[in-house]
Amino acid sequence: MRVVLAVLTLVFASHATAQVAGMSPGFFIGGSNSGAGASRYLQLDASNNPTTITVSGVWGNSFGLDISPDNLKIIKAGLATTVSSPLTTGLFEYDVAGGTWATIWSGLSSTMNFTNIANVAVDCDGDIWTIDNAVVPEVLVKYDRFNGTFSHFPLGALATTAGISGLEWDKLTGGLNHAQWGAPSALYKTDYTGANTTLVGAAAARVSRYGGTMTEDGTWISSTCCTNQYYSVDTAGTWTAGPTASGTIAYDVTNEKFAAPGRGVWVANFSPPNVSYIDLVSGTVTVTYTPGTGEWPGTGYEIVPLNNRDMATERTGKATWRWNYNPGNGLGAGNQYVVGASLVPVPAGGIALSDNRQIFIGLDPLLLLCVVNAAGPFVQNTVGTLGPAGASGNIDLSSLSSALNGQAIHFVAVTLDPSATDGIGHVSDPWCLIVEILP
Repeated sequence: MRVVLAVLTLVFASHATAQVAGMSPGFFIGGSNSGAGASRYLQLDASNNPTTITVSGVWGNSFGLDISPDNLKIIKAGLATTVSSPLTTGLFEYDVAGGTWATIWSGLSSTMNFTNIANVAVDCDGDIWTIDNAVVPEVLVKYDRFNGTFSHFPLGALATTAGISGLEWDKLTGGLNHAQWGAPSALYKTDYTGANTTLVGAAAARVSRYGGTMTEDGTWISSTCCTNQYYSVDTAGTWTAGPTASGTIAYDVTNEKFAAPGRGVWVANFSPPNVSYIDLVSGTVTVTYTPGTGEWPGTGYEIVPLNNRDMATERTGKATWRWNYNPGNGLGAGNQYVVGASLVPVPAGGIALSDNRQIFIGLDPLLLLCVVNAAGPFVQNTVGTLGPAGASGNIDLSSLSSALNGQAIHFVAVTLDPSATDGIGHVSDPWCLIVEILP
C-alpha cells in the first residue's frame, strides 16, 4: 500500500508548466450555408494561420460540430443535397491531419424522421446525438455507431420549436446538456438513455443563442442573442449575465481544457466576426483572431478547439469499450502515461495542483489499481508509453451483469515528462463513461 500511495503522490499531486490558460490550441470553425452550394470551414493552427476548407457535397447547418473519441476527426451533421425534395441528410467526419471528409451515414431525411438537423454531441459510447428542431415537440436523435441504428427521443412539453442552444456530453457526470434559445431560455439535462429529460433552470427571457458549453465546476455557459458575451447557468439553475460588449453577438462558446489554470471559454463571434477568449475569472474579453476578407465561413456559428477531446471512450461490444488518451499533435510521444479510473463522483474542484491546475478524479480502490496497472480485466493497459497518436486500452465488463447499468466510471490521464516540473506533463480533461451493458 505504501508503494501505491507513493505512486499516487507522484502522479496526482505534482505540478507542471504546460496547459496555460488562454493559449490558442488551433480551431475548426463552421458556419451556416443556407443556400445551394459548398460548405466552407475555417481551420486555424495554434499560431492562427488560416486554412479555408471547401466541400461541395456536405453543406448546411454547419454549426453542429464535435470531436471524435480518438481526438483526430471533426464530427458534423448536415445536409448532403440542396434544399429540395427529397431532402438528403447525413453525418460526416473530417480528418484534420489528412484533410479528407468521410460519410458516416447519409440518406433521405424521411428515413430517419428528420425535418432539420442542428448541433452535434458525441457521447461516451462514441454515438452521435443531434436535434430535430423544426418539429413539435423537438426531438433528440441518437445515431448508434456500433449498431448503425437511429433512436428518437421527443422532448415533449419541456421545449418549444425555437431551437436547441448547444448539445454536449457532460464530462463530469454523464448525460447531455442542452439549452432552449427561445423565450424563455432554459437549460435541460437528458440522461444517457435519452428517455429522461429534466429542467435545470429557466431564464426570464430569451437570453441564449446557438452554442453552449460546460465548465469544470458544472456551470453551463451559453452564447447569447443580445449584447452580453454570455450567460452562465449554475448547477442550481440560476442564469447570470456575463460581460457586456456592445454590438457583439457570440454565437458559440467552447470551454478550454479543464486542466488549464484560470480557465475560460473560446468564442465564435457573429458580429463582428472574430475568435475571442473570455477569462471567466476576471471577465476580460480578448480578441485573438480577426478574419481577413473572405475567410470567415458564412455565418460563423460553431467553434471547436482542436485536440480538445484528449480522453474519451467508445463502445466496441455489448459490454466492452475502448478508452482513448491522445493529447494531440504527438505531444508526449515516447513518454510514459497513466490512466486513472474511479467509481466515485469527481470531487468539487478536483485535486488541486500547486500551479492551479486540477485533476478531476475521485480517489478509490479502482484508481489505486489503475496506477499500478493492476485493474485488468476491467480496465486494461492503464500504464504504458504514448505513441504519436496517444494510447488506448480496453474496458471489459462482460463478466458483470446489467445490474451495473447507469454506473458512472470517471477517467482521467496524465503524461510523465522528465523535462516538466516535477516530471508531470499533460493532464487530460475528465471523462465520464455511463455503463450500459447490452442484452
